[in-house]
Amino acid sequence: MIIVILISLIAYLLTKHIVLRILTHYIENNRYDWDAYLLKHKVLHRLSHLLPVLIIYNSAPLFGSLQAIIERLGSIYLIVLIVSVINALLNAIDDIYNRHEVARQKPIKGYLQGLKIFIFVIAGIVILSRLLGQSPLILLSGIGAMTAVIMLIFQDSILGLVAGIQLAANDMVRIGDWIEMPKYNADGDVIEITLTTV
Repeated sequence: MIIVILISLIAYLLTKHIVLRILTHYIENNRYDWDAYLLKHKVLHRLSHLLPVLIIYNSAPLFGSLQAIIERLGSIYLIVLIVSVINALLNAIDDIYNRHEVARQKPIKGYLQGLKIFIFVIAGIVILSRLLGQSPLILLSGIGAMTAVIMLIFQDSILGLVAGIQLAANDMVRIGDWIEMPKYNADGDVIEITLTTV
């Protein structure tokens, strides 16, 4: 157990302090500027946690009676880590896209937020199934039965989500447009279009 923990700790230190520094130096000194957003949103920093987790997870059979617990906790941490990497990567993609002129006509922030919600929901179901030791399909069937209750509780959020998608798909409002709505005391320029708010 001590040897596995030491190996994973050494792997983490090597990845974080050597490999990450080499990649950071390369990114900061190359002629491309899009990869700087990967550093800004710490995509590579989060990836540096991947190797130690994989070492511990694959070494679970060596832990004897603790194997099931190690595998369960390792898989949960792995899911959380992958979701955080995808979240950071999507934020970086949004920043890279916003550098281009087309972003003013076709913002993608709403779509990315919708994708994030989908990923978080799937990850939450998988983590819950790992904690309970049940198949994700059983949990999904249970959630299917609660759909009516969920729709009633989150009615406004769902309507806002659909309206945000329609707004972006039909190109009704663009960043930089001037909007005046005296009824809501709103008067000004559109600075951001997200999934549920403008």
